Amino acid sequence: MLVAEKYRKAMYDKLSELDSFIALELENNKDIIKESIIVVIKREDGKTDPHGDIVGVGYLIKAASCYCPADYKGIRYIHASFKGFFEYEAEASDILIDRLIYDFRRNYKGYKLRLWCRAKNILYLDYLLGKGFLVEDTMLVLERELKDEIDKKCTLNSIVNFGCYERDLDMDSYLQSNALGFGIADSRYDMLYRLDFCKARVYTAEEEGDIVAAITVWPLTYGTERRKYATENIFCIPSKRRRGITYSLLNHVLEEVAKEGAALASLNVYGNNSEAINLYFKSGYEVVDVLLELHLNF
Repeated sequence: MLVAEKYRKAMYDKLSELDSFIALELENNKDIIKESIIVVIKREDGKTDPHGDIVGVGYLIKAASCYCPADYKGIRYIHASFKGFFEYEAEASDILIDRLIYDFRRNYKGYKLRLWCRAKNILYLDYLLGKGFLVEDTMLVLERELKDEIDKKCTLNSIVNFGCYERDLDMDSYLQSNALGFGIADSRYDMLYRLDFCKARVYTAEEEGDIVAAITVWPLTYGTERRKYATENIFCIPSKRRRGITYSLLNHVLEEVAKEGAALASLNVYGNNSEAINLYFKSGYEVVDVLLELHLNF
């Protein structure tokens, strides 16, 4: 028998054994709505199974941004995240999505609930459509092999400098430029979480001390032969575009992570953002997957 319960801190160690990344995020990312965190527990005869009782976890995230499309119109999103484990994956996921939808509809009038589904996972897509979700957009998943040659030619003028920051990042200045680049600033809490707990770095292109472009990088895999790094939150402020700044900065970043032994770099980009997609193709990225963005109205 599977039942849903509110997450408790006492569950952290067990959840960490199942998925250390989720456990770390639940404890440290302030964008997560703490009261929404649900775990699915396996019970037998009314008692918790002592042999690994947690078989699923889900939660809602409320953030200012998180992959906003280029034609962003001020829509307020709540993001749903859930995962089932072991042979209970499907049953636990069904319990979790129902609870998250209920929580969303009870508490977030005027928002849209959002999640992503791999386009080739037809059964899962049909399942979500049956829950009332509608396909709203597509997102491409791109990867670049770092063993391939990286363009090291820099056509920038001398007043553009590259920087690299960790926790010493001037967050206010970054978010100001970030908002110009995306139309809405990334979540401060999510940025702080990645810098503090995910070994993230922010590479910048700067003119006269001002950030005009940036890329956030963090490792996605650890201790594997083919280490992968995320190269995300890529932006350039409008007044500095079409000068080769983003292209040069991206190739500088690829060169730096390749020196650290990374084998792959990855990023996500909306399918209708042709200008960015062409830039990434030029930098050697290739499409490896397609995600569908689904929304559920209040």
